[in-house]
Amino acid sequence: MPLFTKGFSFFWLNFIGENIILMITNSVRFNKTLQLFTAILFCTSLMAQGPGFQKALKEQGDRIAPFCIENTTRNIALLELENIPVKFSSEEWLFISATPKWIDKMTQKGHLKDFYFEYAPPTLLNDSSRAIHFVNEIHAGAGGLPQAYTGDGILIGVVDNGLDYRHPDFQDENGKTRVIKYWDHSITNGSNVPQPYNYGQEWDSTDINNLTITSIDNGGHGCTVAGAAAGNGLANGQNKGMAPDAKLVIVQTDFGLSNWTMTIADACDYIFKIADENNMPCVINLSLGTYLGSHDGDDPASVAMEAMVDEKPGRIIVCAAGNSGAWGEYHVEADATADTSFTWLLPNPSSAFGANNIYFDLWCEGQFDNTINFGFGADDPNYNLRGTSNFLRLNENLGPNPTRDTIYNDQGDKIAHIEIYRGYQGSVFNMGVIIFVDSADYRYRFMTYGSGTYDAWSGVQIGANAFETNLPSVATMPKIVDYNMPDANKTIVSSWNCSEKIISVGNVRNRVGHIDGNGNYYTPSHTNAVGEISPNSSRGPNRRGILKPDVTAGGDVALAAGPLAIIQNPNSQGAVDSGGWHVRNGGTSMASPIVAGIAALYLERCPEGTYSTFKNLMNNTAFSDIYTGAVPNNTYGFGKVHGLNILGNVAIEPKPSITQANDLLTASTAPNYQWMKDGENLPGETSQTLTISPPNAEYQVYTVSSDGCPSFSDPIQTNLGLEEVEEHGVVLVPNPAKDKMVVLAKSDIDQVLCFDQTGKQVQLPKIGKDTYDVSQLATGYYQIKVISENNVLPIKMLRID
Repeated sequence: MPLFTKGFSFFWLNFIGENIILMITNSVRFNKTLQLFTAILFCTSLMAQGPGFQKALKEQGDRIAPFCIENTTRNIALLELENIPVKFSSEEWLFISATPKWIDKMTQKGHLKDFYFEYAPPTLLNDSSRAIHFVNEIHAGAGGLPQAYTGDGILIGVVDNGLDYRHPDFQDENGKTRVIKYWDHSITNGSNVPQPYNYGQEWDSTDINNLTITSIDNGGHGCTVAGAAAGNGLANGQNKGMAPDAKLVIVQTDFGLSNWTMTIADACDYIFKIADENNMPCVINLSLGTYLGSHDGDDPASVAMEAMVDEKPGRIIVCAAGNSGAWGEYHVEADATADTSFTWLLPNPSSAFGANNIYFDLWCEGQFDNTINFGFGADDPNYNLRGTSNFLRLNENLGPNPTRDTIYNDQGDKIAHIEIYRGYQGSVFNMGVIIFVDSADYRYRFMTYGSGTYDAWSGVQIGANAFETNLPSVATMPKIVDYNMPDANKTIVSSWNCSEKIISVGNVRNRVGHIDGNGNYYTPSHTNAVGEISPNSSRGPNRRGILKPDVTAGGDVALAAGPLAIIQNPNSQGAVDSGGWHVRNGGTSMASPIVAGIAALYLERCPEGTYSTFKNLMNNTAFSDIYTGAVPNNTYGFGKVHGLNILGNVAIEPKPSITQANDLLTASTAPNYQWMKDGENLPGETSQTLTISPPNAEYQVYTVSSDGCPSFSDPIQTNLGLEEVEEHGVVLVPNPAKDKMVVLAKSDIDQVLCFDQTGKQVQLPKIGKDTYDVSQLATGYYQIKVISENNVLPIKMLRID
């Protein structure tokens, strides 16, 4: 995606959903949105004449946006001098927020050598799901689980096009929001700009409850995605999501912000930091992506996200695989050999580069940049090669400007003009090619010879071009034996979706149909059966052959919480469920939050779990059927996600026990330990034994399994004897207490007061000399204050049944 100093690339970014809602609610708005969708978006770097950066410089020069610069001592010093903080860093990149004008100024002065920039505004990519993926049993605590799991204590972050927080499914039983924070990237000059990102506007739960927040999702994509992951069904008791008791953080992405994929990395960093502040495990759902790019998960945004999930346990990112499965063969993987081979691209009248012009995007490992030679040609309708360009090595004539060439016919007439943009993303080579054609009657060749493997992508759905698949016979064209045939492989979205550390989800049909708000029965246009892969679900693997997607889940014909702008619109009832509160959406956008919600349930049971433990459990327990065939494969991944089997197959260490010998507590043998006192972890106390001292307290120990699941001992209430009276002046016997309690003190007791955990004083009847009745108290901890000789001696008491 980035091309440093020498390169150029282009992106098609997509919110991976059906976009049915946009079409239904406002056809005029949809037509305008469609125009945006079909725009070609450039990615450039460090080229003063580069079209993408120049456009951003002109139109958004003063607007803060994410950038990457090389991680060098020189650049670190520059940032310190300019007072620009580093948000996070990797071995190669420093991630910062700055304006295009600042980047341009530092470049023109020679202070910056390379920077990462992409001009890529993106486009927009339940109840039956719970049954299909065995989540109802988890909510009920059935199937051998020790308790019910509903996402309580877990944070789910949703990066999408916002949320309608007014929907009851995103509120608790008291009508208060379940959203902790809401960050809208699109607002400029906000009054509360989150740092260190330095753009957008942040609101908290108070703003949402008071409805002083101004951002909202009226289109439905973000709302339905969040509902599938975490809707609680309070609106009408239907279409509850996977983790209905989870808390939410919403990041509303800005489709027009420069360096868009980097803004998604910022969003993930922001969400994980909020989770840390609230001491909550966290799952992030990304139902968005880009169809062109390196497809290897090594771009800067992916590298940043990988570092985030590696940083600590309790972090998982889940994403949608994409909806390009029905686009046909728009990918070519080819080996350059000693004989020249070729692929044809066909002129596209609707090309975003101008009518009939050609574009494709090529990637290969950097080791082949000196071994693959390439050129271009044009064949007439009778398959006669009418002209060719010069041949170059991939790494020949690199520089900040594009390489230009021309195809002439044998009469000396120009057939096409070519611009070639080349550069590197780390060790990976990238080449973007535009062929400006003079005639739409020709097929245009991309030819290679030498040694090495490359992947190339193009496609009319992304404003580019189709590869030719209708080939002449060998008799008609003998050279056709050297044709590199396109395929539908590696059609998953690029960037984070291709990372081994981010979970990628494909889409199977979720249900037959549903009764809509008009009383009509809706069924999708495709005839795939329930449980069968959607024809639109993108296929893997990634460019380096890593299996993708990881699993599949029910996405098509999904019903989830929708925005009030749709639910209350009479013209939108064809997309609304008969219950009146939930809206239809589909695609891998709706499959991804199913897995994200299940990941939240897993983290509720195993809060120390990691993305790798969850991924291994998920893959090993996914189920196959007549539709999946033998798994794993590049359509269904490891199969269909099975929520109950994930939680039911976690490794759990045996329940530990505690024995006491005077002031020494000893735990039973286990692989690891964490001691607790009065319900709180004791920092650093991770050995098998614990030495205690007065006053008496409640102690527990727990051990964590290899899957991140804790196993707790029964609590033990220590009893160190009456020497506490000598050391601390007061002791309660017994403690914990059930019916009555004796207060012993060094000096005469004037008064005994009792306070609950809120600080409210409660009655403590005296029933004998220094004896008090505690039977009427609720179970839990209390603060006892013993007043003696003008001293107040506090001590904690536990009331048990």
